[in-house]
Amino acid sequence: MTLDKVAIIPSDGIGDALMMMVASHRLYCQGYDVTTFSSAILQLQPWFAPHNFQHRPALEVLEQTLKDFDLVVFQHENSPFARALLSLYHDNKLKALSVFYAKYEEHRHFPLTPLDRVFHEKKPMVDNIARAISSILGLNHISKNNGLTLPEHLLHRRFKNRALIHPTSRGN
Repeated sequence: MTLDKVAIIPSDGIGDALMMMVASHRLYCQGYDVTTFSSAILQLQPWFAPHNFQHRPALEVLEQTLKDFDLVVFQHENSPFARALLSLYHDNKLKALSVFYAKYEEHRHFPLTPLDRVFHEKKPMVDNIARAISSILGLNHISKNNGLTLPEHLLHRRFKNRALIHPTSRGN
């Protein structure tokens, strides 16, 4: 399979998007043209300077948005979006799709393809993502680097007593 353009579509939450950046960054470092479709992480673009982010496409424009990508990597989430994306692939409207399943249930999901990856439930999600993208690329070395870098205009630890609390990933 020849890959040039790759779309990464994490689950909706910011935590999932940050973890799926491991796959985006690995592909980017291997020379692929990567677009990460995540509305949750879009505002963090300055923290991922070389990466391309776009809002997650609406269902009405899903096929049009993804048709030119050589591979779509999707973090499965049991949603209408997931069903629509998988249907596009099974209707031969996408070139290639790799689904990352945190938990796969044969009676509930489409049959697995050679590019799909089912995660080990006892391993951390980031480890699973790093292993999955390395295996798709045929690489032995596993990297959990997601490409996060401090923007130049910020000063590390400028406010020593400041803390960030993020109790939910989907709440506002």
